[in-house]
Amino acid sequence: MKRVMAGDLDHDSSPEVVFTTYSTAGDVSHLIILNAGGVPVYKIPIQGRGSMSVPTLPDVDGDGTIEIVISLKDTLGSGLGGVQIWDVLSARAGSLPWPTGRGNLLRNGLGGQ
Repeated sequence: MKRVMAGDLDHDSSPEVVFTTYSTAGDVSHLIILNAGGVPVYKIPIQGRGSMSVPTLPDVDGDGTIEIVISLKDTLGSGLGGVQIWDVLSARAGSLPWPTGRGNLLRNGLGGQ
């Protein structure tokens, strides 16, 4: 079962669905973003075997915009770790109905903001 998260990433009052894929083969996995109707908006390659974890939509750097954070199955090389972060300049805090696995940072299934 694949876990997804939802947030209004393009600030149009309609949430997008975000998830990752994983494969035992290298360099075939993706970060996928669908619009509210299920139509693919982005399919971004993920290095290595991809991610088995649900993405999270935090404001990592406190600038008022949301980032997409994923934990990778593999590291990216010497000292780079296994996390990727994408800035989403059009996304704002307050429009994230399901920003991470199990709904919120408490992971209690109650949804986001």
